[in-house]
Amino acid sequence: MRTDYHDCFGQVFNNWHYHHCQRHATVERDGKWYCASHDPIKVVERREKSHQKYLAKCCPCGWELKEYWSYCPHCGKRKEAKL
Repeated sequence: MRTDYHDCFGQVFNNWHYHHCQRHATVERDGKWYCASHDPIKVVERREKSHQKYLAKCCPCGWELKEYWSYCPHCGKRKEAKL
């Protein structure tokens, strides 16, 4: 039986409570072991990428624009046409 592995320190929510991730850890950060999904550096990169994608859909005033709107209901600016 293999004993040279660590368990992930990340937490998972299962509709009732949080528990530790059951995957094997692959990377150590600040003395704690994480799997590829819960690696803090990768989590920040994924969130930043998702946030940039969200900002691309927003009006400069900060209002989120829906696909079917031709202008921003908050500031009245017309939506830029996609080429």
